[in-house]
Amino acid sequence: MPKLKVLSGGDVIKILSRFGFKIVSQR
Repeated sequence: MPKLKVLSGGDVIKILSRFGFKIVSQR
């Protein structure tokens, strides 16, 4: 399991962008 400490502001944005892209692609 990945450590939460590894998640920085930039990483969070990348993750959100990935999930957002998946949701948009499904529509």
